[in-house]
Amino acid sequence: MDPFVPKMPKRKVIHRKVMDTIANRVKTWDEHATIVSGRFRTGKTVAVEEVLRGARGIFKHTVKDEHWEERLYKSLQVDGPGMFEAVLVRVKAELAKLADPITKTPIILFEVPRATTKGMDTISSTTKDLSTEGGKVIISASSAAAALAFDAGGANRQKDIWIDELTAEEAKKVLTLHGHEENAQDIIDACGSRVGDLTESCKDMVAGKTLQELKQETEATAEMEVRDFLDLEVEVAGGRIIPIGRAGKQQATCR
Repeated sequence: MDPFVPKMPKRKVIHRKVMDTIANRVKTWDEHATIVSGRFRTGKTVAVEEVLRGARGIFKHTVKDEHWEERLYKSLQVDGPGMFEAVLVRVKAELAKLADPITKTPIILFEVPRATTKGMDTISSTTKDLSTEGGKVIISASSAAAALAFDAGGANRQKDIWIDELTAEEAKKVLTLHGHEENAQDIIDACGSRVGDLTESCKDMVAGKTLQELKQETEATAEMEVRDFLDLEVEVAGGRIIPIGRAGKQQATCR
């Protein structure tokens, strides 16, 4: 079993308080799934992967559509869920032989991109089965729709971890990594404290953009995200479409 290697190099990652929360969850796991969510560009994937850096027994799969399951089994060269469960049992036995492993149970990490609109109903049901078979499941949801559509059988059967914006100290550390220690607070005031916004802003400043231009772009993006949420709908089990944003609120008011 090879150690897990995150996409983001170690030198480009700062330690965040939420990583301690995720690490504690990995160490003190019960049988239920964990869903990690948050606003766009808050660093959900990086936070989860950094906690798992170097761990063995990690299976990562990107959920692109409702056919994710067959792609998962194909990538692992197994025939189906039965063989995959057998693999998890063998991996767990190998992890038990290691001295002080990060996790003694295999972890299945599902990455759900913002563009994914279908497949969360089968993710929910598969997650329950995998947890029963001794696998830990983490879902990193890059959109509110995916997070809201996930249901492992009720709130008491899943652990939700919210990735918020960076703290002031964390934001300054990120900007220091990118060579902007002296004007860090000015950049934060203009662009906010989402790690993705800050790193992109550093690139834009190198390309010649001003803080005022970056501030205007940040505000425009925020307005777009609000409109997207108001129009948000999620697909749940049975293919039902449930409105979450403006339409959902109107339905609730009419009852």
